[in-house]
This record gives sequence, structure tokens and C-alpha cells, in this order.
Amino acid sequence: MAICCIEKQQQQIEVGICGIQMPVQESLTLITPDLHKRMEDTQAVRVVIFDIPVPITTFTGGQFCKPFLQTIRCHALLWFLGVQHGDISISSLMVNLISEDGILSDFDLATTVDNDTIDVHPSHGVDPTGTMVFMPLGLLQKDGQQGRIPRLYRHDLESFCWVFFWICYCYDNGKLWPRYPCMEWINVTPDVCRGLKCAILQKMSEVTATKSYIQYQSNLVELVAYWVQFRHDMGVMKARRKSENIAGSRSRRRRAVSKSSFEEPSDMEVLRIVLDMLPESKSRMVDIRWVDDVEGHDSN
Repeated sequence: MAICCIEKQQQQIEVGICGIQMPVQESLTLITPDLHKRMEDTQAVRVVIFDIPVPITTFTGGQFCKPFLQTIRCHALLWFLGVQHGDISISSLMVNLISEDGILSDFDLATTVDNDTIDVHPSHGVDPTGTMVFMPLGLLQKDGQQGRIPRLYRHDLESFCWVFFWICYCYDNGKLWPRYPCMEWINVTPDVCRGLKCAILQKMSEVTATKSYIQYQSNLVELVAYWVQFRHDMGVMKARRKSENIAGSRSRRRRAVSKSSFEEPSDMEVLRIVLDMLPESKSRMVDIRWVDDVEGHDSN
């Protein structure tokens, strides 16, 4: 990203691009005569210029990990600050070609909230947002589609993992290759899409990632298995809670049940588990100490 700052300093207007100051006459015709006239009585005018990013699918092999993990970091920190993306997809993940840093984009469906915890999201009772093939399993079920499931951080985190899966299975050398079984997820109902994604684990031994991402095959299997099992466990816990509530109302008391058997993991716990399964997360390539900072603030 190049940041161009135009400021009026001691009767001289200068343009700073990436920290380099230059007279406005020598800059890239960023200031027209009309704009210059309107700036006469302006204390400071700043123009932010971004280098054109490239799709994250441009990066393959070992180059892919760094920008991908950086977008997860950016997303988590923004979520904690109250900017909740809600539509993670392939088009949301870009890369600065010069610095090779990941860029999170497409905030048109994002929501902003004033909260002190990463686990809270006020989307309860509204239609879910997101690109269906990348949506988390929980939001693809009936309750999720009807807005009866509050959107949590882990839902977007799961979307990151489905994006990772889709890229590794459908892209090779930066090009999209429509491949089975991913193409089955398109143009179906949310419930059918959910069923196909839950069944994908059995097919991953037959169809593997493309040559550009084959090194991540074991990571993909582990991630998909985790989310499918996670959704199953949540469903079992929900059914048990419902059963216990019914039994409790009938007997006017609840049966003694260990709290831990019904306790869902926090979003920060889920984040740590997922990062542990992602490639290069513990290497020197990407510093993930930021998780400690977010978790420390979240516990206050």
C-alpha cells in the first residue's frame, strides 16, 4: 500500500508517497489546478492510494501461507475491534504483489458493533450473510438460514478454512479448474450444500489437492475433519440440552449433568486449534503471538 499525503506546510504543498516527500509539481499530476485552488484555505488534505492487489490464488506452494495467515490475523483483530466481516470468500483475500502481504477486502456486508468481547455478535434474528459454498456448516442448517443462530467469530474462521479447501482443490498455477467434488456445492440449496460438505471427508482420499497445493493435503483433511466433527458435537450438545430442559420441566428439576459435557469451546480456543492445524502457523514465517494479545484483552 502506498500512502500519499498532501499537506500544507509553511506555504508549500508536498506529496508524500511511501514516506518520500516531493514538491507537488514533480508528483504524479495528483493535484489539478481546481483542487489546488480549493486547498488554499485547507489545513490538510490526505489522499490514500493503494497498489492494485492481486488475488490470493496468484500465490501457490509455500508462498501461499504467509498472506493467508495474515488475512486471518487481520480479520480476528478487526472482529475484536467491532468490525465484523461476515462474508469471507476467495474474492475477499488479496495480496500486495510488492510486499507479498495479505489484504482483507470486501467489507460491503460487514457490521460494526461496540463490544468488549470477540465472542459476541448481534446478528441474531437476521438473515445470514456470506457466499454459500464458503459458509460455515452451522449457518447452512435451517436455524442458521432463518437467522436463529447468532453469528460468532468462529463462523467466519470456518469460512476461511472452506476458502482454503476450495483454493487447494480448484486452483492450479493461479487458474480455476472446475473439479469434482467442489462443483457439486454450487447451485444447490443450503441444506444440500451442507450435506455435501459434511460428506467431503470420505472423498478426499480419492481426489486430492492440485499440484500447486498438494503439500497441504494433510492439513486439509485435518481441518475438514475438525469442522465436521465440531458441527456434529454442537448438534449433539443442542439435542442433549433440549432433552434435559424437557426432563427438567417435567420433574421440576434438572438431572445432575456435568457442566463440561455441555460447555462449548470459546472462539479463542477454536482459533488456537485451527491455527495449529494450518500450515506454517508455528514457523518463523508468520508470527502468531497476536493471539495472546487478543485473548488477553478479551479476558479483561
